[in-house]
Amino acid sequence: AGNITINATDFISSTNSQIITEALTSDGGKISLKTPSLMISDRGAINASVKTGKSTAGDIDIDVATLTLNNGGQITSSSGERGTGGNIVIAASDYVKLHSGGILKSTTEDGIAGNIQITTPQLELDDISIISAQSLSTGQAGKVNIQSDYSVSINNSEINTASQKGQGGSITINTHDLRLENNGRINAKVIEGRAYTEPAKVNITTNTLTLNQGKIESSTEGKSPAGEITITASEYVRLVGEYSGIFSLAEAKAGAIGSAGSISIQ
Repeated sequence: AGNITINATDFISSTNSQIITEALTSDGGKISLKTPSLMISDRGAINASVKTGKSTAGDIDIDVATLTLNNGGQITSSSGERGTGGNIVIAASDYVKLHSGGILKSTTEDGIAGNIQITTPQLELDDISIISAQSLSTGQAGKVNIQSDYSVSINNSEINTASQKGQGGSITINTHDLRLENNGRINAKVIEGRAYTEPAKVNITTNTLTLNQGKIESSTEGKSPAGEITITASEYVRLVGEYSGIFSLAEAKAGAIGSAGSISIQ
């Protein structure tokens, strides 16, 4: 598939419309956007995908001051069968905001999911928005890496990496202030992994961490262990409300022998 490159001096708005590259069996095309402001709303989408085979989906590179995904607006990379998903790389000099079901997702079936890299001073997710790197079958889940100088806020939303049967991914967050509120979650999971399956991990470095009805979890439901959770907070870790917590879980299901992972808070 061919590449798409857009350079705009004002702004780009996609409302219930799509910017896509799609390949059936060959490698997919790359999408590159550079603009002061990008808004994707009302189920508008930017998507790079390959449908079958071992091909590689194109990367998505976004260079903006502000990025807003609103009301089901989404940026996605996907690979079918044994393909490799493209990476999603976002550099936003002011902020990235996902509101009202905004979606930022990388998926694969039996291949390797692409990674998600976000660099911005301020990242906000609210109202059932999601950032996710997933394997839907035997493939390897991707990595989510967030670098934010100021703050990351997750309100009734989720950042996750999940693998059905394959290798786990990881979530890495470096920020000054991390807040999870009103069922905000960070979740790393391997569902039906084998004993040698790489677990899904969470690594957080922050000055302050607040969980107000929020959760940070790693989990397993199969033979693989749950991943480690490592938190380094230079000022404080604060848990508010009875549903707040930091958990590593091994689900009790038939044939599930995986153990819970370790939790380190410094």
